[in-house]
Amino acid sequence: MLKKIIYITFFVFNYSYSQSIKEFKLLSEIDSTSIEYAHIIIDGKLKTYSNEKGKFKLNLDTKIDTLSISHLEFRTKNLLFDDIIKNDTIYLQENSTVLDEVFLSKVKKVTKVLLPKKSIRELNYGNKDLMFPYGFKIAVYVPNEEKTNFFIKKIILKSKNKKAISNSKFIPFKVNLMTCDTVNNIPDKPIFKEDLVVGKFENQPLVEINLAKIKEIPFPKNGIFVVVSLYDENYYLDNGFINKPSFGIVQLRKNSNFREMHYYTINGVYQWSEPFYSKEKIQSFNYGLEVRN
Repeated sequence: MLKKIIYITFFVFNYSYSQSIKEFKLLSEIDSTSIEYAHIIIDGKLKTYSNEKGKFKLNLDTKIDTLSISHLEFRTKNLLFDDIIKNDTIYLQENSTVLDEVFLSKVKKVTKVLLPKKSIRELNYGNKDLMFPYGFKIAVYVPNEEKTNFFIKKIILKSKNKKAISNSKFIPFKVNLMTCDTVNNIPDKPIFKEDLVVGKFENQPLVEINLAKIKEIPFPKNGIFVVVSLYDENYYLDNGFINKPSFGIVQLRKNSNFREMHYYTINGVYQWSEPFYSKEKIQSFNYGLEVRN
């Protein structure tokens, strides 16, 4: 009799729990294709992300005031709780496409990849990525040394890894571009009002963020900063991430104009500061750009 009561109790609990967990699917409004690795943000905090089939799950017993779905190639969608419980399929509208391949003149198009200039001693500088610290934003300044009229096509984040681990976890994070305050030589104004939501797999060797569908961005004559930041620390800890996002570092040439900046609290106030190893041209995260005229 006791076993039967325990079984019934477990069954009722399990049924109740399964009823509160709802699976959703994200589709493109244009062609109904699945949208993978969209970031699901509840009340301002990252909760989960859609898998490779565009699916994610939510516990509807948990209080939800606002839910935002963000993806690099789609417009952010904001939903109220009543909207969430009505439908299990959610459609996102694609960002308007910038005309990337239409040439308006006969001038030869030149594409360049701009990454920190490596010291000749870089070969002996190690082969491991550096873990990204919690509570920081890290920016790398990319100079426009030719002072030419280029446009930014991609943000590039390089790693020292050769290939991603099979079946490895997707690790979400955020990026932005910021103009340069030429008086103080620090990041000034963000190019994107909201950070771009992206991610990488553990040990993924290269992340290329294509900006063609988002915005045509001139490459400023005084250069620009590539800025990477994490979500709230609790997200990574609560979801069992063994590794935070990590990126490659390089030893800089003495004449390199690339530099690294950190945004963190000093005496309770957030501010930008250049670490000593950047000032001394010792190392920098390997962030850069692909540009085209």
